[in-house]
Amino acid sequence: MVTEPIVKKPTRMKKAPSYDKTESTSKIKDALKPVPKKSDSKKDPAYEKDHKMVKGRFKFHEVPGGELKFSYVKYQNDTDKPWVMKDGETYEVPYMVAKHLNQGGKYPIHRHAVDEEGRPSQVIGQMVDRFGFEPIGFFDDEDLHPSPNLLTVKNL
Repeated sequence: MVTEPIVKKPTRMKKAPSYDKTESTSKIKDALKPVPKKSDSKKDPAYEKDHKMVKGRFKFHEVPGGELKFSYVKYQNDTDKPWVMKDGETYEVPYMVAKHLNQGGKYPIHRHAVDEEGRPSQVIGQMVDRFGFEPIGFFDDEDLHPSPNLLTVKNL
């Protein structure tokens, strides 16, 4: 007995719902536009302060004698300039880069503790500086001076 193979009839695909392509494309383009981190007005006092050149010594605490390669952009109209700094060398950099070097290269050392009621908690016992920038010949504010290593931040 010979049976004929079952042949399925091709089905017609349903038409996809229509939408305005220009509207969705413009939404995507708007979402991809870079958002300025700060005001780009060159008359802004904060902008002028951040671009003022300061002199200091780079310290690489994590790798003594080593070099650090990085780039830093704070304002939308700044160019992405690569920086290469060697431990112990003196550099003249914009204030914003010096501030970034002092505040951006830290990591916490966590430890576990038990409170009075016996509940475990996580404590940040110390912040470790990977690198820093010591100001030479100028004094501004607390932004460019090392912060104390011991913190009392607790997550309960």
